Amino acid sequence: TCLPTQIQMKRDEIAAAFEPAIAMVRQALRPLPSTSATAETDALNRRLLELLAKRDDAVAPLDRAVQEIIEQERATVEGLLRGLRGGA
Repeated sequence: TCLPTQIQMKRDEIAAAFEPAIAMVRQALRPLPSTSATAETDALNRRLLELLAKRDDAVAPLDRAVQEIIEQERATVEGLLRGLRGGA
């Protein structure tokens, strides 16, 4: 359980690194719908989507690694339990 926790902490650290830029773009978008700045709104929306996609791409391998470790641990425990039951 230590390794998944370490990976999750690293994942959270990486995701947090994107948050200032995401928050800045969201803040910039707030007043724009009430104006006629559609080009600026579109550009900022694209930038926000890019940042969110980059964040998701950066953490996806870590999410997969945690899931794989959990599945391996589950298989190991099930194997041990089967062995204790005499292979039933």
